[in-house]
Amino acid sequence: ICYYSQDKICNGTIPNVIIELKNKPASKYALKQVERYLDLLYLVLNKNDAEKIRVYIIAPSSNINLSESKYQNKIKIICLT
Repeated sequence: ICYYSQDKICNGTIPNVIIELKNKPASKYALKQVERYLDLLYLVLNKNDAEKIRVYIIAPSSNINLSESKYQNKIKIICLT
């Protein structure tokens, strides 16, 4: 899910918030998926615009260790249990 806020990136063509929804516990594979999204966005955007993007992984539970991610300050995990 992509969310576009008032603080537009590239005239509103790039989302400010990316939400990765999981119906099973989030694992390192979910983390790798959102890291690939961010890798691509950092390639195509300037650093200032890329820094505006936030990513959320929403799942029933999680065994993700964010300290292993180079994007640990950009990714938030929300557990719904």
